Amino acid sequence: MLPRLRVLVHGRASGAWNMAVDEALLDAADGGWTLRFYAWDRPTISLGYAQPMLRGVDTERARKLGIPLVRRPTGGRAVLHADEITYSLAAPAESGALAGGISASYRIIAAGLQEGLRLAGTEVDVERCGAAPAPSHKGPCFSARTRYELSAGGRKLAGSAQRRRDGRLLQHGSLLLGAPDLRLWSALGPGFREASAASTYLDALLAARPGRRALVSCLSRGIAAQLEMPVQRCELSVAERRAAAARAAAYRGAAWTRRR
Repeated sequence: MLPRLRVLVHGRASGAWNMAVDEALLDAADGGWTLRFYAWDRPTISLGYAQPMLRGVDTERARKLGIPLVRRPTGGRAVLHADEITYSLAAPAESGALAGGISASYRIIAAGLQEGLRLAGTEVDVERCGAAPAPSHKGPCFSARTRYELSAGGRKLAGSAQRRRDGRLLQHGSLLLGAPDLRLWSALGPGFREASAASTYLDALLAARPGRRALVSCLSRGIAAQLEMPVQRCELSVAERRAAAARAAAYRGAAWTRRR
């Protein structure tokens, strides 16, 4: 049987649950490809796996705004998750469509997102950028460009980060839908205004924002075309749900979130 791209579409959930689910999918990724789209139950900041906390966020400002923090299992810089669509892709890293190395996998996934946005009605660019900055660098995700990035008019539209472990990969991505809310973005600390000015969003590129279901369908089709796989809509398996539940407590804990 030809491999299929499992597509999961989930509603709003806490940052801890979202990250726990994605790590569970990473652990199971040697058995296939899973693309997941989801939302957040409130504006949330996610920190990169190796990002020093004090360089990634204004913790006092985040506390005053009621913005919780969670640390991702993937790398990169801090991201504010608010008016956006978030995806994760878990897949084998040593066989199949994404087996060509880190840069090649970023390129293929970016091309899939580009095709999905074309299906949704807008043309965007895939820019070849430099290597990812060291985790000690300051600034939010949208203030920097790394590897293959989606942009429009020279402004960054989507941020992405990847983690590889035991022959498997997990890529996270954040696609901005609406204009950055500077009140919320201020919790990202120094550089948040520059990050906002350097970014663009889907509402600025389309006459009307497509519904979430329609946008997810377009993005799924675009990525599936690049992976040369048919799409299969699925739900989490019982084993995946149990694995996520076992991990969620760690993502809720300060020991993990504040470990750097």
